[in-house]
Amino acid sequence: MGKVFTPEQLEQGRVPELGAHEKAAEFVCEQLFFDQNIFDDIPQLSTKERSKIIVAGLVHGSSTHGTTNTRSDHDNLLIVDSSYVPQSSATVTELISSVFRETYARFNIEVESNRIELGDIERRLHKIDPVFLNYLLRAEQNPEFSWNSPATMIKEGFTNEDFQPYKLADVLCRYSAEKIAKFDKAINSDEVDYHAMQRAFELPKNLGRKVLSALDPDFDVQTASTQEILDGMLEFYNSQILAAGRSIGNLESIVRLDREYSELLDDVVKGRKTIGDYTAWITRCYRPTILLAAEGTRQYKVALDNHLQEVSI
Repeated sequence: MGKVFTPEQLEQGRVPELGAHEKAAEFVCEQLFFDQNIFDDIPQLSTKERSKIIVAGLVHGSSTHGTTNTRSDHDNLLIVDSSYVPQSSATVTELISSVFRETYARFNIEVESNRIELGDIERRLHKIDPVFLNYLLRAEQNPEFSWNSPATMIKEGFTNEDFQPYKLADVLCRYSAEKIAKFDKAINSDEVDYHAMQRAFELPKNLGRKVLSALDPDFDVQTASTQEILDGMLEFYNSQILAAGRSIGNLESIVRLDREYSELLDDVVKGRKTIGDYTAWITRCYRPTILLAAEGTRQYKVALDNHLQEVSI
């Protein structure tokens, strides 16, 4: 599961080569964590001051545990302090973005980054929720792709109450509501939203990882297979005495469409099928995929609402 390419990207050959993700992760770490030469373009600062702009960071996801494929992107977390930089965060953001643009230019890999200002951690002015934080705390244990323990810093802005079951269930309900809004918007658009289709394909794993890691902090979300996650979701639905068959059926249909897409992409890249074949498949399968994702998320949210009522009593 992962990226959905536009026909233009395929025509331009913007598809990562084997091994590119690991090289991209090393490049980002070198540029942002260890060298930080990009801030040499801020001459008003001393060398010592430049070295303090990026406070901590980590690369996470498939790039760091050897499970990448053609559709994988690059995920990272950055904590920055731009408070004393001339023109402040805009300058820092542009310089960091230049590294991500160079990453795409070199490796054909798009970057998804969470950038948090150091001063925003205590006030919780960021989008890292406790469920995602648990995942980041595990990812932080890999010293090759982590610097200065950013997840541990973020955790200092949370309290023990934030990790209680009713709080985690509430986080998941809000996450689901955001996904439903995104899919509903995509359904009502006349254009193909390739990012929404990507999120739809990622839904079975991402929803499952969220709920299972919230219910069981020891659940290994990084190494669990799609089937293991779906089995865990089925158990969760059954615990809420819901129509689990319909709910899991929606997610399993998305998994099948995602597998079909991966096979099509491989055929196009290797010249066995044309861009026209690719465009026709997207046209035919886009709306059903988004509808399945929207309905699957709604069913999931019903289960979460029920669970939230239980744990709040």
